[in-house]
Amino acid sequence: MLASLSFLVTASTLLWAAGPDDRDVRDADPQNPAGSLPDTVEACQEMFDGKNDATWRAADGNVSVALPGGRVAWLFGDTHREGAPFIHNSILVQDGTRLTSTTGGQAIPNDGDGSYYWPTDGLVDGGLLRVFLNRVAQIGDVGRGFENRGVALATFGFDSREFPVYQSKRNITRMNEDTAVQWGTAVVRDGGYVYIYGQRRRPGEWVFGRDVYVAQVPAGAVPVLAAWRFWTGSDWVAGEQRAAPIETAESGRFASNFSVDKVGDTWVAVSKHSDIAGDRIIEMRSPGPLGPFVTTSTIPAPSTSQRWTYQARAHPELPLEDGRTLVTWNVGAARPKLMPEDFAKPRCGAH
Repeated sequence: MLASLSFLVTASTLLWAAGPDDRDVRDADPQNPAGSLPDTVEACQEMFDGKNDATWRAADGNVSVALPGGRVAWLFGDTHREGAPFIHNSILVQDGTRLTSTTGGQAIPNDGDGSYYWPTDGLVDGGLLRVFLNRVAQIGDVGRGFENRGVALATFGFDSREFPVYQSKRNITRMNEDTAVQWGTAVVRDGGYVYIYGQRRRPGEWVFGRDVYVAQVPAGAVPVLAAWRFWTGSDWVAGEQRAAPIETAESGRFASNFSVDKVGDTWVAVSKHSDIAGDRIIEMRSPGPLGPFVTTSTIPAPSTSQRWTYQARAHPELPLEDGRTLVTWNVGAARPKLMPEDFAKPRCGAH
């Protein structure tokens, strides 16, 4: 059962329904008062639990990106909607505690061959929202499996509401996670540079962590692959083939999804230890982008044969009143048919 972690951890096996919808279903009442930013774990949970409409009911991924003007974009993978067909990705814009869909439908279109996209992280760079994506291909019958087949980068502009508007996407790589680093699992801007974290699976091994790599690119040049430089363990160089991991899979600390953020002068990573096979969400801190990362706190989040916890991320752009860091993760069912549609709503906690 554990031969392929990617088969297990996704809500594609958890949330299956019809394919993407081409209707543009808007939020029913976008003029609801926004309120203040949620500054407690309970307020965060209430914000997501209260979103049940034709644009969004439940989703996984939970990638947050600070937008101009104090808003936050939430980027999701597989998404349920109330009374509307299932879609493979979505974006909500948070203003206070109000969550508004950017389109009501799928935010990033499928490819002509049916491949679809899950956001992994993003940032506003050069006045545009850049979003890294996993390109996903269905394997076999719907609901039974999938394969990550490379990484793409989507570009969004902003409309008059300052909501993201999809423009285009380009491939970074079309190789799967067993043969190539999946770049863009986490991205961080620090001064004049953007640091792009990637991870690679150990095929055929009973290792539940991932090898972690780092690339560096000047701010404003993220789509220019020739401008990327890769950490070798001693220097930044051109040529991905010379990249060396900053942490290897044996530690189990970095899963297939994780976040990295710079908070003050400290680099903070959050991950589900040993991916879905693990029992805790960990926070790790480092004085710089290359580590070493030291585990500083944990949140119990066990998986069982019936219920998986996965895709843990931190959200420092939403500070909590008690000074802790907001964290979200998802919960999925081992047997999708037994899972209610809101089972994969983001779960909120704190380190």
